[in-house]
Amino acid sequence: MKQRFETVAGVWLEVEEPWLSVGREDAAWRAISPAVRLSEDSPGEALELGLTNVDGDREQGYELLFVGRDAVGEIRLRVGLSAAEPVALLRLDWTPATSANLWALSLAGGLEGGFDRVWKQGWQSWSPAFVRPLGTHEGEEPEQPGGFGAGPTEAWSYDAAQFAGPGISLSAGLLTADRFLGRLAVSDEVLSIELLAGGVEVEAGQPQVGEVLRLDFELEAASALDRHAVAVAANANAEVPRISPSGWCSWYYYYSAVGEADVLANIEFLAKHKRALPLQYVQLDDGYQADIGDWSEWNEKFPHGPRWLADRIHDAGFKAGLWLAPFIAGRNSRLVNDHPEWLARDPAGNPVNAVTNWGQKNYVLDLTHPEVQGWLDELFQRVVEEWGFDYVKLDFIFGGAMVGQRLDPKVTALEAYREGLAIIRRAVGERFVLGCGALQLASVGLVDGMRIGPDVAPWYRARGERLADGSFAELPPINGAPSAEAAIRNTLNRQWMHGRYWLNDPDCVLVREERTKLTSAEIESLATVVGLSGGMTLLSDNMPALGESALKRLSFILPPLPAAGQVPTLLNSDMPDRIELDAGERAVVALFNWSDGSQDVTLRVSSAEVFDVWDKTYLGRYEGTVRIPEVPAHGCRLLALSPADGRPRVLGSSFHIGQGLYELATEAYEPPTRTLVLAVNPMPIRSGSLWVRWPFEGLVVEGEHEGFHLEAGVARIDLTVDRAVELLLRPPA
Repeated sequence: MKQRFETVAGVWLEVEEPWLSVGREDAAWRAISPAVRLSEDSPGEALELGLTNVDGDREQGYELLFVGRDAVGEIRLRVGLSAAEPVALLRLDWTPATSANLWALSLAGGLEGGFDRVWKQGWQSWSPAFVRPLGTHEGEEPEQPGGFGAGPTEAWSYDAAQFAGPGISLSAGLLTADRFLGRLAVSDEVLSIELLAGGVEVEAGQPQVGEVLRLDFELEAASALDRHAVAVAANANAEVPRISPSGWCSWYYYYSAVGEADVLANIEFLAKHKRALPLQYVQLDDGYQADIGDWSEWNEKFPHGPRWLADRIHDAGFKAGLWLAPFIAGRNSRLVNDHPEWLARDPAGNPVNAVTNWGQKNYVLDLTHPEVQGWLDELFQRVVEEWGFDYVKLDFIFGGAMVGQRLDPKVTALEAYREGLAIIRRAVGERFVLGCGALQLASVGLVDGMRIGPDVAPWYRARGERLADGSFAELPPINGAPSAEAAIRNTLNRQWMHGRYWLNDPDCVLVREERTKLTSAEIESLATVVGLSGGMTLLSDNMPALGESALKRLSFILPPLPAAGQVPTLLNSDMPDRIELDAGERAVVALFNWSDGSQDVTLRVSSAEVFDVWDKTYLGRYEGTVRIPEVPAHGCRLLALSPADGRPRVLGSSFHIGQGLYELATEAYEPPTRTLVLAVNPMPIRSGSLWVRWPFEGLVVEGEHEGFHLEAGVARIDLTVDRAVELLLRPPA
């Protein structure tokens, strides 16, 4: 059963069972979601969603839903348009009604009544994702979403947004991105949903197939985006690999100057240190191609060509990865000069410029053109079959979704983008596909991994362009320019996508001590965020030049965790100050100081034994507040928290950031014999220590170890683990 409601000229809304059950009451349409309880005894404790004309004429609207404040409710509405230009489809706002517990959602008024902050994001990988107090406008990075029309980041959130306040939360987002790019206006105290057609021709009177809008009322704000991600992934039948890949990437040390000899030197080093750095992939990034678009022509820095290099990578025991930007082509490329008819064009007939980079304009390929589609298919079959690459990184692919006139005038920009991705997906088969500079929602189900933030960089905060007087232009406080800060911000703010949409790529970990402006504290924070995220772990230093301490820092976060850390403070600020991991017997919590000066960090616990992981120090038993003094600017403290029950148990480990998730195959206490049984797996860090709560007088350790030290109820067991080791810890007889 479907019910259709006209809201404004050229816009329609459709309600379909089983999403909503529709009935007639008091001469107004009302729908009660099956997932929501409606208490007739407590009509004042409700949220009311109303649909009215965009001019706010309530009398011509329809009431669709009541949701109890003590319940969780989800609404799914399909929204479409029959106009070629962007149209405000719905305007929803909530204002206080007759009771302190009643908030009405309608089409006119202010975003008030309990919501005080909003999470929002830009339209692609590099766009910032962050939280702001509702109604503040701080002039964040201007967005030019692919020619869809200018609009500042402060005014729009693409795909999804979340509003939060004391005791209530609303996530609003598109469940689908099949034809239109969806965005939600979150400024001016109004929530508006728009679908952007991208200039597609629409026949008069022929409504376009719309997208599904999902509204989710949730009492716990921290879980609302998680719930949205689960719903999106289920709808898209997204198949996400179980474990995140690891590897080495050439970009952040060599950049486009990379040559064949550089890759070979790093392959040789990584092959010799495979135990300490158990990586899967070696990925060649930008710098090998003759030009952007001329991917099959390798330049003179790679004299042996692609197949030879892939074979060298395979011979060293790694899988081979390759970077391409397949939806754009450089103005000077042979492809553009030979096939100008392959380009999307603006109304004046000029090629659409996706980005000015590499010293030239780079034009958008028309992904509806059959010859372009054939070229894409042939290129990627060559990359994986003829050249032998196992992994493709698809960069700057937002270009495929930019507005322009295409050969097929009925295909939207988003449909063209998705078709291009689908062609590549079919061509490479089961091999790993990483999206970068990519649309987010529109890529779900088509990629295995996704860069969810701007480029990292060997500096913490980005600077603007150098001016004529030698100074630097000021950047907005939140921007998408390459920096460690920007990469960290998006990793934390888009952590909820990981393992649901795809495997998150937080970008590379940089630990070098030369050719960097990162402090030791900033390097530690970057490694901690990437390590606890459970996402892809890529290294991008000149590996033979790294010192022992830098290599050990990398070994500590390898292999990537099988579980993902959570960000419980997501809605608190634009830079969440905590990420925590459930490690079974322990919780692993990172506390960050993102300020520009040293300061204390705190954590509330009921009762816990606290171990400082990076400093390898037992801090003691805490009840209430754990306070760590003088954490340096942009630094962190990584804590392992164990139950303070006095039972013998492992408190911390120097082997892996997961604090037992990998290295401890068994941790079992046998009360009758007062024996703690530990089975320890070999890890990238060969020699290390376990710290154990030991409440008994004296200690006997049976099994292979290199000694132990017992003081004040804490034992440090020193180990060199070349194979699985079993230890039995017990008091003396």
